[in-house]
Amino acid sequence: MEESRNALRLSASVRPTEYGSDSLFERVREIIVAESAAERPEVVPEARLLHDLGIFGDVAESVLLRFADELRVDLRSLEFPRYFYDEPHLFDFKPYWWAMLNRKRAPKDPLTVADLVAAAERGSWARGETTSVRERSNKPLQPTSAAKIEVE
Repeated sequence: MEESRNALRLSASVRPTEYGSDSLFERVREIIVAESAAERPEVVPEARLLHDLGIFGDVAESVLLRFADELRVDLRSLEFPRYFYDEPHLFDFKPYWWAMLNRKRAPKDPLTVADLVAAAERGSWARGETTSVRERSNKPLQPTSAAKIEVE
């Protein structure tokens, strides 16, 4: 897994210029839907990858690798453990069972779809930057009217 993270950090730093902001959002949305179990209507700009969409571990890594590769975004400064939990490992029983018994994990900073779109527009990840204070809360995302329209 560490090798994949190194590949993620060494992703290309060429900034995409032929895509507007709306089409960038659509491309980021398609990457998230293709690489995870998230449904298209759930993937809105305010959605947090871990907290709202349930993306973590290997799935988060595959989303970010594809995002970096397809949109040519330099993610070398992205600190993966700051935003995502790791997958439990077969031979790593103590942390897994300890977490299951205590049901407490260190909180992770939210990473939103809008953060990914902003990084795609810049062509790189800005260290420690997220879109707003509202996304920093651990409250569940309330569906937007746009999400409700797409579901119906």
